[in-house]
Amino acid sequence: MKYFLLILGVFIILPGQTFCSHNIISGEYYIDIDPGEGNATPIQIQKGLFFKDNFESDNNGVGELNYTSFENWDVIDGAVDLVGEGFIYDGVNFDFWPGNGQYIDLDGTTEKAGTFVSKTTFSLKPGNYVLEFSIAGSKRGDTNTVTVSLGNVYNESFTRESDEPFEKISRVISISESVNAKLTFSHSGGDQYGLLLDNVQLSTENEPIWSEFSTEISLTNNIKVGPHYLFVRMKNENNVWGFSRKHLFIVEGSKTIEQAEYFIDIDPGEGKGTPLMMENDSFHLSDIETSSLSEGLHNIYVRMKNSEGTWGPSKHYQFEVIPESFVKRAEFFLYSDTEPGNGTALLASDGTFDEPIEDLKGEIDTSAIFGNGKFNLFVRAMNSSSIWGEPLQIVFEAREHKNPSISGKVTFSIAGWDNLSVKNAEVSLKNTDYKSLTDNEGKFSFLDVPPGNYTLSIKSPDFDEYTEEFSWQGDQGFNLQLPSVLLRGCGLKGDVNNDNKIDLKEAIHALQISTQIQ
Repeated sequence: MKYFLLILGVFIILPGQTFCSHNIISGEYYIDIDPGEGNATPIQIQKGLFFKDNFESDNNGVGELNYTSFENWDVIDGAVDLVGEGFIYDGVNFDFWPGNGQYIDLDGTTEKAGTFVSKTTFSLKPGNYVLEFSIAGSKRGDTNTVTVSLGNVYNESFTRESDEPFEKISRVISISESVNAKLTFSHSGGDQYGLLLDNVQLSTENEPIWSEFSTEISLTNNIKVGPHYLFVRMKNENNVWGFSRKHLFIVEGSKTIEQAEYFIDIDPGEGKGTPLMMENDSFHLSDIETSSLSEGLHNIYVRMKNSEGTWGPSKHYQFEVIPESFVKRAEFFLYSDTEPGNGTALLASDGTFDEPIEDLKGEIDTSAIFGNGKFNLFVRAMNSSSIWGEPLQIVFEAREHKNPSISGKVTFSIAGWDNLSVKNAEVSLKNTDYKSLTDNEGKFSFLDVPPGNYTLSIKSPDFDEYTEEFSWQGDQGFNLQLPSVLLRGCGLKGDVNNDNKIDLKEAIHALQISTQIQ
């Protein structure tokens, strides 16, 4: 597939440019990258043109009475109308000669016809010049006259009857010495019906210093989507190239991200980094291997390649490799925050702070709690780099005990060792809200339990649930001797392999659980 870009323009040599007053003999264009003077694509030059205007671009192609904002002309006296194709005003069709586009009515909608003068003052050197323009009658039943002049080197009047159509006028003007001149169309009268003017052009029979070019530029199918620059330059009769003029254009289309990669510290080259995997139509950067990196600051770079095969720039992020952290210290406080280190110390359950995750234990002085209700307990820990973390908030409720409480201890026996604690066993009174987890010593408690009949439930990982019904009077103490608990899913007590035999390894897992309720 090929794209085509039509470039129309007038190449004007400015004062001080390398060309000076020399003649343009050739031109060329290139896109984005300069291949070197004379190596770009040639442009066909229309030589000999000084000035050209067909009024099609004025007022964005829309007619207007008594128009004054012309691109190339000034109305210095009276008025003119911009009329022609498609212009209807107050129900009147102002396209008097259809098929000629947009043109000028030299007697505007006022009491005085216009004097139409070129904004450009032409610097004419000795030689022959060709002045061309088209005029037509008003098509409204009258006769009109216009005087055409080019400075003091040319002056001529033209009269046309109403029904005379557009006619091209061509005059050769000979100049013997350099002169500066403006082009003027001066209309007589003031009845608002004037001669019509179109297609004004001034050219020279000599080589030009101003030239018009028109070329269709072919864009190959491998041109990338996005902004590009077209460069145009001209060469004079002394084979001197002028500077390139830049024009921005956009190739429309869509691009997608096809590949992504990252690298750390050192760029291995495009396409040689560690690939990033796509998940849910996006790339994710995770699970980066850092074991081979030294401690300290490092840089990670991420880049992506689009569907045109182009890698984008690398985005840079900084990170720090530090030794694996562990809990070094912990504390708690009530009500409101204190300065780190000023809370009540917590101990590691195993006696030593040396793990990234620690079980903590401590005692709360309940004498510091005033009244009933909900309270905030805050816990925070310090890591091995002596940095305190943010406090964790725990909400608990304090209330006065109005009824007796149930407390107990879940233990087990293995191969002669008795009264070993069961930690994190789930103890509950079924069909009530009374639930508890045993602590490191196997202890649990239920507060404010009213008298009644209950079903006790004990659940522990790897064991079948144990239940027993009992009647609670609220003031007695008693012991429940619980039988051996079956391993979950096994028929014979402790028979892990379901072979109806108990070996030593299985016997160690056959736990005797006893509970004391007080």
